[in-house]
Amino acid sequence: MSLSAFLSRVEELRVARMSLSAFLSRVEELRVARNVTYDQLFSSAFDLFSGRALVWFSAVRRTISSWNELVTHLRTEFQPPNYDEQLFEEMKRRTQGSDETIGMFVAVMSVYFDRLEQIGCPLNESARLKFLLRNLTPYNQQQLSLVTITSVEQLTVGGIF
Repeated sequence: MSLSAFLSRVEELRVARMSLSAFLSRVEELRVARNVTYDQLFSSAFDLFSGRALVWFSAVRRTISSWNELVTHLRTEFQPPNYDEQLFEEMKRRTQGSDETIGMFVAVMSVYFDRLEQIGCPLNESARLKFLLRNLTPYNQQQLSLVTITSVEQLTVGGIF
């Protein structure tokens, strides 16, 4: 039942235009939510792909033996060679919107941090906090200059505002 529930959500992944990292993150979220094993996921991989990705997977399927190996090959084939640099530059440009709460901004940036970690470029808590504080709105930066923030958690749930 959990595998069929998982596969019922596959069509949403197949038709959505998303980056490889976003796709893999969503697959992982659905896998956990539906209690699907990596072996089940790998066995059902044909259902996840369409277009070029399906053609590619059909050609290499016999040479790949696990979900983790498939993810490695997907990254090699479909992710730009300098993806880590592109992602980091995108993160540097991403600032808090004027109508965006600190909590929502941190949530969005956490997705970026997770993607960096997935490709082997994790940022520690201190670097994450520095990144977040630097990219807040000028108003929030000014307000926060009056207090000492030592963690991302304190920034989001510390009741500062």
